[in-house]
Amino acid sequence: MAPIVHMIRHAQGFHDLPPQSRNAGIHDPDLTEEGKAACRDFCSKFPIHDAITLLCCSALRRTIQTTQLCFEPELQRGMKIVTLPDAQEANAEPSNTGSPIAKLQDEFGAQLDLCQMTEYWYRKVGRYEPSHEALMERARRLRRFLRSIPGGEVALVIHGYFAHYVLCNVDDHGKQKTLKPGMSSTISYSYDHFAVSFPAQYVAHVEIDRPQKLNAFHHVMFDSILAIFQKLSSDSDVRCVILSGKGEKAFTAGLDVESASTSGPLSSSASTSAKDPARVAIPLRDYILSIQNSATAIDKCTKPVICAMHGHCYGLAIDLSSAADIRVCTADARMSIKEVDIGIAADVGTLTRLPKLGVALSWVKEVAYSARVFSGEEAGRVGFASEVVQGGRQEVVSKALEIASRIAEKSPVAVTGTKRLIDFSRDRSVEDGLEYTAVWNAAMLQTEDVTKAMKSGLTKQKPTFEKL
Repeated sequence: MAPIVHMIRHAQGFHDLPPQSRNAGIHDPDLTEEGKAACRDFCSKFPIHDAITLLCCSALRRTIQTTQLCFEPELQRGMKIVTLPDAQEANAEPSNTGSPIAKLQDEFGAQLDLCQMTEYWYRKVGRYEPSHEALMERARRLRRFLRSIPGGEVALVIHGYFAHYVLCNVDDHGKQKTLKPGMSSTISYSYDHFAVSFPAQYVAHVEIDRPQKLNAFHHVMFDSILAIFQKLSSDSDVRCVILSGKGEKAFTAGLDVESASTSGPLSSSASTSAKDPARVAIPLRDYILSIQNSATAIDKCTKPVICAMHGHCYGLAIDLSSAADIRVCTADARMSIKEVDIGIAADVGTLTRLPKLGVALSWVKEVAYSARVFSGEEAGRVGFASEVVQGGRQEVVSKALEIASRIAEKSPVAVTGTKRLIDFSRDRSVEDGLEYTAVWNAAMLQTEDVTKAMKSGLTKQKPTFEKL
């Protein structure tokens, strides 16, 4: 018979104090006085001390301290605390990185049962690395261990983020199905026809969510995507962004022509309500600029944006993806600069950005003039997409997540600077670009991230970097 498990999150540690962006750099922190007081209060109110038959906790110091203070009566009865490396927190920030076994023995002595420990448990590599797959496997091992306990009632002191893995409360990308404040971004991203999630640490996933209309845009959606990317640009919990479309049929089929023809500035009633051409032109110009700003928000986002394209990718799809930093697509994606087929020149950014993406100008003009459909395979061949995958939406989003997770591990100072310098140099002369780079790095080379990255090369340990 499996035991009853009482799962308790550790009390407040010094890494929880503001500013968290700085205190996350405290290695294996202690509990604060407030945290200790909360533990003593828990201990006095916990009704079944006599029923507890086993004490377990993560091997980080704050969880051990929490267990000591919350379950003092059990320790007085001679019970030991079984430290479980599999229960350590998910990410590799210094505050979530443990201490060597010898240090734990010196500090906590005979109160600990270290039989489950492995020598280099705190290095966050191999079975303890912070990837989604490794975390899922670690949670499975912890559940197997708990099930192997022959009955009784177990107290398990654990961490808030990893607890979601233990409780099978994450999706296939590690996003928590039940969010708590601060467990992902603290900024609200609630917009109609868009879904924003956080599938991996420091990675945001923006999904166009109108699959019944092939994710086609009506005029309100332009305001929404502008607001989303402006927020992402300043969100310190985000270091890389994925943009994709929900449903199996389309990234986006572009503008919802039916909606545009019946409402908004492009409707027939709006365009004929004024006789004077200038009075028609001025609000139309303002409308076009506002739509352009929606795509420009992707371009100007301070975080790298990866566009994951599948199915139908028409018109606006090329505008949005041209504004992204990186494009990945399925081999059978169907793409088209479709605007000439509805009697207009593309005006949201394709004709301005696509010629600057390193693809042949002859090819750009051919597909823009003809509106012919080209495949994802062709997009990769000409250099419009940097990765082409076999399969459908799931496969291309997985590839994008792989790239995004790799980028998110790097120094946000370095990645943000690299994006800024590439984009600046794209639109200017080599001389201007070199001068701007020198001025930029004169300030940015002073970051502590340089020292961390260099030390990691010597120690062969993956570095962690503070939020911006």
